[in-house]
Amino acid sequence: MTDSPEGSALRAARVQTALQAPAPPEDVALVGVMPRLVPLTTGRITLGEAIVQADTPRGRRVLIEMTDVVYEGERLSGRLVGPSAIDWLLEGPDGSAHIDVQFTIRTHDDALVFVRYYGRTDHSLGVGTKPLYAAPIFETGDPRYLWLNTILSVGRAVVDAGTIHYDIYEVV
Repeated sequence: MTDSPEGSALRAARVQTALQAPAPPEDVALVGVMPRLVPLTTGRITLGEAIVQADTPRGRRVLIEMTDVVYEGERLSGRLVGPSAIDWLLEGPDGSAHIDVQFTIRTHDDALVFVRYYGRTDHSLGVGTKPLYAAPIFETGDPRYLWLNTILSVGRAVVDAGTIHYDIYEVV
């Protein structure tokens, strides 16, 4: 398939425009640089009762109550506040488990931070046999923690006897 003369000219003009664009500031010119993980906090989530809804159109749905959530770290520390914290877990027929969690914490200095994360793990050999990976997103209006609204974070966790233990990192 060949380009029309108009298509070739348009493509050449776009390339020329891109070549003439100003360079990004030095702190943004990170193409080709491996992202780093900077410790943000550790988490301990105590699991409560689970409601199992088998055979939904998308798989087995497991609603897992979280009775306590504690974050401890130099940059972010707090504890669950509010009426509920739930993982809307979805297990696929292949053993994949899709995590969908929401809750609010109150920080040690009284700021409210909404936390939502999606993640994945493998339940094909049973719950807790493989690590769990998630990407927490934070929302707050507290001026001391507005930086949380702009970061991407990732976490790795293990499940042990009704408790999930997380290490959460900021991606920089």
